[in-house]
Amino acid sequence: MTVKIENLKPSRGQLLFVVITLAAIYLILPQISVFRDGFRHIHNIDWTYLVIAFMFEIASNVLAGTTYYLLAKHKIKFTRTVLVQLAGNFVNRVLPAGIGGIGINFYYLKANKHTSSEAASVVAVNNLFGGIGNIALLAYVSIVLTKIYDKLEFDKIHVGGNWGIGAVIIAVAVLVLVFSKYRRKVQTSAVSFFRQIARYRKHPVKLGAALSSSTLLTLSNVLCLYYSALALGVHLNPPTMLVIFSAGEAFGTATPTPGGLGGVDAALVVGMTAFGVPVASALAVMLLFRLISCWLPVIAGIGFFYFAEHRRYFTNK
Repeated sequence: MTVKIENLKPSRGQLLFVVITLAAIYLILPQISVFRDGFRHIHNIDWTYLVIAFMFEIASNVLAGTTYYLLAKHKIKFTRTVLVQLAGNFVNRVLPAGIGGIGINFYYLKANKHTSSEAASVVAVNNLFGGIGNIALLAYVSIVLTKIYDKLEFDKIHVGGNWGIGAVIIAVAVLVLVFSKYRRKVQTSAVSFFRQIARYRKHPVKLGAALSSSTLLTLSNVLCLYYSALALGVHLNPPTMLVIFSAGEAFGTATPTPGGLGGVDAALVVGMTAFGVPVASALAVMLLFRLISCWLPVIAGIGFFYFAEHRRYFTNK
């Protein structure tokens, strides 16, 4: 049996994964001692701010469930929908960024009288609203807050010593953007958006409420990051954290790893250091934020997922 050479060629996704892995190695190896300093910072936590950060993480799950509840084509139970989002915290970290949540909500909706087309439509609109909510908040920061340069604390920006990190991240971003499948995905999403929204023309109030809920979900995540930073004595205002969080989300989406692992982490650290936060402190904030918003929800999500499976939330009864 012979193996064709072209079958051995790596896919674009594999090449991207290799580049991101090399970028992570480039970032991490020279910073081992800094990581140790970062862990030391975590010992000095303001527990009041930490509790507030946890509250915003919990709120984000409730808001995620609220958005699906409002977008659903057929009646679904609110409490059960929120529980499914909690279960999705586990699935999202097992599968590449976003795919797990898409799948679990798709099957949940199908189990609640939605056809495959209807379930796919609800999930698509929910994901589109996630991006729109983020853009809406950025627009608010840019337009409504008149003193934008003060609000974003651009006077703190310094890039000395970060050029190597920035170059690696820019290179990864360029590789992502030049892939034709990503370009096609953007074009397809733009066309799909108007088609999906048109299906809600008879329910404008619910659509507006769902968009508001999705925007509040993004704000809740930003505030979780903000209070995680305050818990460690790092003071960057919410608008600045919004910009940093948005960068983390963008790189997380482009990173083909569960939960955007690597992309989100690197972007958050680089973003904070760009605004003058010492590397050790930025690492500590990132580690604490990811613990609250990623790893602890995974542990809790396992229980919620198996509970939902046992109650057959994802299958027709």
